[in-house]
Amino acid sequence: SIIPSSDAKGRHSAQAERIRKLYPELETLSDAERRAMQRTFRERKRNRMLELHPELATLTNEELSAIRREYRQRKREKKQERIRHLQEQFPYVDIVAIQQQRRLERRRLHARQCPVLSPTMTLRTLFGSDIGYQGFSFDVTNLSSVPITITGWSFNISTGVTVTGRLFWRLGTASGFERILAGWTKLGNDATAMSAGLDNPTAFDFGQDFTIMPGQTIGFSGF
Repeated sequence: SIIPSSDAKGRHSAQAERIRKLYPELETLSDAERRAMQRTFRERKRNRMLELHPELATLTNEELSAIRREYRQRKREKKQERIRHLQEQFPYVDIVAIQQQRRLERRRLHARQCPVLSPTMTLRTLFGSDIGYQGFSFDVTNLSSVPITITGWSFNISTGVTVTGRLFWRLGTASGFERILAGWTKLGNDATAMSAGLDNPTAFDFGQDFTIMPGQTIGFSGF
C-alpha cells in the first residue's frame, strides 16, 4: 500500500475545504451517498482519460495512479526549474509574488465572466455627514462561498460642489494602517463627480470593478 505524504494530505484537505465552501449542500448527504458520488466522479474521470489514451485500458488502477503521480511530480519540477531560471535572469524581481498576483488576477477575471449567482445588492455603511473628516476607511469581508464583485461606489458629498476622489485598497484590515503608505494599492483612476446633495449618495466611477474572494478581508480607504 502507498501512504500519502504530508504534502499530499495537505492538498487533499485544502481541496476538500474548497469543495465544502463551493457546495455547502453536500453536507446534508449521508456517508453512503457521498461515497457513491465519489465513485461516480472517479469512474467518469477514468473514462475520459481512456478516451484520450485507449492504450491505458490494460493498466491496473495502481499503475494508473503511479503514472498520475509521476506526471504531477514532473510538472512541479518543470515549474520550479522555470522559476529558478527566471530568478537567475531577474535576481531583483520577486517571481513568486508576481505569479501569485497573476493567479489572483485570473481568478478575478474568471469571477467577472461567471454568471451572476445572486441578485445585485447595495451595501450601505454609515452615511452621516457630521464625522468631521475628509476621508474614510473601512473593511469588507466576504463570508460567502463565492466571489463578490463590487461594481460601483457612492459617497456623501457637500451640496453644490464637484469633487475628485481616490480610492485605495489593501489585503487585510485597514485598521491601524491609515497613516502607513506601504501595502496600499490605488483602485482604477481618479473619479470626478458633481454632488447629488448632502446626505444623498453621489456615484463615483473609478473605472475598475473589485472582486473579493471567499474568506478574504479587504481594507478600503479614500478621500
